[in-house]
Amino acid sequence: TTFFFGMDISVGVGAPTTVQGNVIRKFAISNAGASATTPSFTGISINYGNLVVNQNVVGDPLNNGSITVTKAGTSTTATTVMPIRISGGTTITTSNNTVAGITAIGLATGPASIIGIHVAGGTTNTVSNNTIGSTTIANSIIAPFNTTANASLVTGINIAGGTNATVSGNTVANISNSSSSSSASAQVRGIVVSSSTLPTVTGNTVFALSAANANTGVNTGSSVLGLQVSSSSAGATVSGNTIHSLINTNTTAANVNVIGLFVNSATTGTNMVSKNFIHSLNTTATGTTATLTGMEVGAGQLTVDNNMIR
Repeated sequence: TTFFFGMDISVGVGAPTTVQGNVIRKFAISNAGASATTPSFTGISINYGNLVVNQNVVGDPLNNGSITVTKAGTSTTATTVMPIRISGGTTITTSNNTVAGITAIGLATGPASIIGIHVAGGTTNTVSNNTIGSTTIANSIIAPFNTTANASLVTGINIAGGTNATVSGNTVANISNSSSSSSASAQVRGIVVSSSTLPTVTGNTVFALSAANANTGVNTGSSVLGLQVSSSSAGATVSGNTIHSLINTNTTAANVNVIGLFVNSATTGTNMVSKNFIHSLNTTATGTTATLTGMEVGAGQLTVDNNMIR
């Protein structure tokens, strides 16, 4: 089993420790092991402390495949690439970082997945003004191995832990998942905020997301999902985000779903979804109930106003 950490950081909770201006690129790992809990490749790993993670580059915004991780062996557990990983700590600011030029290649026996920025811990997380992928270069972040048995998952930013999360001003663009699997695990997702007491998600831009899968999942399990915000506590704000050019390129009769914005909120208090702009969703799948949805509200008590969907 092989695990790679570019930087593995655990520090104190006093004055903030700054992790800034580092460049991690030009790696080819072909003996990547598989673990359900530890990524095969982690560029910057934050395990504990009070930190500012700022202006780092993992991969290369100008060249695809700067970091390539290829699954080896017979394990069916996904080989996962996490360029920036926050697994614990107190107050953590992750801003102005670039994650690009990342390729994860799976096998028929097991997939390879990518999560650009993964937050699984921390008390107060601010994730702002990061660029995941490229605004100009196609397939900057890609899981390219195409097999019906490969349920790769590709996600730009994933907030799956912590108490309070502010996610603002980020750009996620030109990320792709070539898996043609019909598994519920086969997805491409822009930004996912699924665990936060008080999420504020504003001013993000998500575009040029592409998937080839035949996954017929709905809601948060949709084949292509631009932005997801789920919160069980009152006070969620989802505003001023732009989501466009999402496509599922599968050509079978699969009833795939492409969703621009999905929101679940608390059933009490004030929860706002406003001034979001969503457009240009598409699929080539021929299923009779294949569906494109600009915005879907799964549950909650919300004020939904002044959004534009076309």
